[in-house]
Amino acid sequence: MNSYRQERLAHSIMRELATAIAQDMVQDPRVSTLATIYHVHLSSDLSQATVRVGGMLNQRALHRSVAGLNSARGFLQHYINQRLRLRRVPRLKFVLHTTLKENFKIAQRLGWHHERISSP
Repeated sequence: MNSYRQERLAHSIMRELATAIAQDMVQDPRVSTLATIYHVHLSSDLSQATVRVGGMLNQRALHRSVAGLNSARGFLQHYINQRLRLRRVPRLKFVLHTTLKENFKIAQRLGWHHERISSP
């Protein structure tokens, strides 16, 4: 499969999902408009898309948003099909993206450790 096509489609899906969330199109009350789509990974046959969701929300709100998005998967797949006019819409799977928070915690620890070592 052409990786350029995968990247282009993944970016288009990410853009459309972000728009749907930001404009509060998802009627599930668990989905926060502050939830952010960080990455979309498409399978090689374009049948499945793993969507990484994160944001500056507490863990409970993030878990609720991911659960709400998985619950609204059918609506979002229909929305993507309307917007992108695909022959076959990938099956969406929303997962929690925690890499940024983990990196921030590590940076804080390293920064604290660095200050402690460098101070006289």
